[in-house]
Amino acid sequence: MGESRFTLELYLRQRGDANIKTFSDLLTKANFNVDPAYPSRKPALETQAKATTYDLAERMLRRFAVQEIILQAFADMNLDAVVYPTSNIPPGKLGQPQEPAVNGRQSQGWVFLGQQGFPAITVPAGFTTEVYDRVVDPKAPAGAAVGSMVGSTTTCQPCLSGRCRRCCRWRGFSRAPVLGADTAKDRGGV
Repeated sequence: MGESRFTLELYLRQRGDANIKTFSDLLTKANFNVDPAYPSRKPALETQAKATTYDLAERMLRRFAVQEIILQAFADMNLDAVVYPTSNIPPGKLGQPQEPAVNGRQSQGWVFLGQQGFPAITVPAGFTTEVYDRVVDPKAPAGAAVGSMVGSTTTCQPCLSGRCRRCCRWRGFSRAPVLGADTAKDRGGV
């Protein structure tokens, strides 16, 4: 079976639910969320159910090749870490429909380095200067919080934490945001 099905099967067995113990139980007994703001998870799970072999060889070979490319790029450019946006589209408001793709870019965050086994963490990067709500709320804050990812090839927790602190100080976000501020500028906005 595929990796996602295998890990979900393992989780379901270990969590101790008396009713849902297997992938098949999940598909037939679970109550799937019906909300127009969020897509149903059932179709994706039904696709995962079709996987019958647990073979990671191709995935691990591709991951190793990508890791080598990333390590070489870091070495060629003499980099310790990289900073990049957590997402390239401002975050959507919770409970609202998912924002549409913009120029082919989806609204989910960028997790490429983390998926390849490299440590990456999001740090505060300020606030957007404008919020585009589907329904205007004059009491809403002036900006939505945004983050930057700090990715590295080191697995040293103190090293990565130090890089994150330096990134926050460099961007001027070493202090906590002012809660209830009226403008993004008052909250350290960009």
